[in-house]
Amino acid sequence: MSATVRPRGRPRIQETADDVVASVLAAAGPRAGASAYSTREIAAMVGLSQSLVSRSVRRIRGGGVDPGRARDAGQDAGGEAGRARRRLRLVAVEERHGVIRVEFGPAPASAGEGPGQSNIRVRRRAAALMAGLWVAGGAPQPADRPRDSESPRVPIPVGGGAVVELRPTGPEWAAGLRDVADALADCVPQEDAVPGPLLREVASRAHRGLRGLSWHRDGRLPDRRDSDSDHHATEDLPPGERLATALRGEVADAGLRPGDRIPPGRLGSRTGMGPGAVRGALTQLAARGLVERRSPGHAVAAVQGADVIDVYAARLQLGQVLLRGAAARPRHRLLPMRAALDRLREAHEVGVAVEVDQADLRFQRAMAEASGLRQSAEAFHELTLRVQMFIAVLQLDYGPAADRILADDRRLLAAVLDGGGDDAARIWRAKLDHAVRHMCAIAPERFDAALWNRLSGR
Repeated sequence: MSATVRPRGRPRIQETADDVVASVLAAAGPRAGASAYSTREIAAMVGLSQSLVSRSVRRIRGGGVDPGRARDAGQDAGGEAGRARRRLRLVAVEERHGVIRVEFGPAPASAGEGPGQSNIRVRRRAAALMAGLWVAGGAPQPADRPRDSESPRVPIPVGGGAVVELRPTGPEWAAGLRDVADALADCVPQEDAVPGPLLREVASRAHRGLRGLSWHRDGRLPDRRDSDSDHHATEDLPPGERLATALRGEVADAGLRPGDRIPPGRLGSRTGMGPGAVRGALTQLAARGLVERRSPGHAVAAVQGADVIDVYAARLQLGQVLLRGAAARPRHRLLPMRAALDRLREAHEVGVAVEVDQADLRFQRAMAEASGLRQSAEAFHELTLRVQMFIAVLQLDYGPAADRILADDRRLLAAVLDGGGDDAARIWRAKLDHAVRHMCAIAPERFDAALWNRLSGR
């Protein structure tokens, strides 16, 4: 980060607070919208006063504009008062050759504003995106081009779009940050205004200048979990698994933590299920211990590392039985496994970790169904529901393991097609061993490798 010229009248402690808070928000990912990232919670997290943190959040969200100076100039900290508001939608963020490109398009005519609490989440997530840019290119410096307080620098008509190109090493960095802040302030405040997958990518790349970031709202697989049509990807699943898949996406995108209430309305939007069906499916999940009952409604259940290893050990044994069963079946019964592997390959080519993860679980479901062993398959599906929830609640990232996941599933299908049940069982054991050890590596305080070794018979 380049040295910052301290503006006159702003104490150095505020500069320090700005950088600390920007780092916290940039690393928060989709969780930034949750109550765990309120100014009070951030203040407790970093040991600063809430007033300092509140001022930092406003400055970061406004692209470096001091809230007091913004008021003096007749501006809002994230946009300009008195000018015509545009109805925008964030459509792309990418980095190429050192240039960060942020694109906004017109919001759909049907887009409306959400309830107040949702708007708070949207503002927090917008601050997290701005914090990622702040960390990637450094705090804006007053030597950059001064703010034009009378009109936005991107002269576009109301309802139009905007493209902002930022060069972290150039003299226009501060001006570019404020352009992005203006446009974000004009985005219709819906739940997906700043999508979770984008924040996840920003969190993982901010300290590397966002190198390699390429997020496009419409350039994704049809079953991307933050899509408005998530239910098309899950409509072939039983209601419980369908809802668990959607709930996993909601937990990750909204930053829900154990004990947080589950929003049934948004789950209905994700799945296409009616309110009664959502409530019924949540009741079923609560009876199976996958969510907690609350009065009223339901909440995200807590997860212990030992629970995860317990489930993986059971899936290890059942999976070996199912693979031996599938290897003895006629080849035409294995066509669903082939189709599921094709979807996994497509997800891998797109390069989105969560898509690989979900496609892998679909491949495993097809494997279980291909076995013809109904009782074992049902027990396996029940355990898969638990795995989906565990991964979401624990915020596990399988991106580094995507290549291995695809390679393992290719080998599994090849072994089953050759009738090699024992070979498939060995590959399955190695696959799950890699999965659990990946968990132990990224969250060693949660997972006990020795327990896994005992339960898996290593």
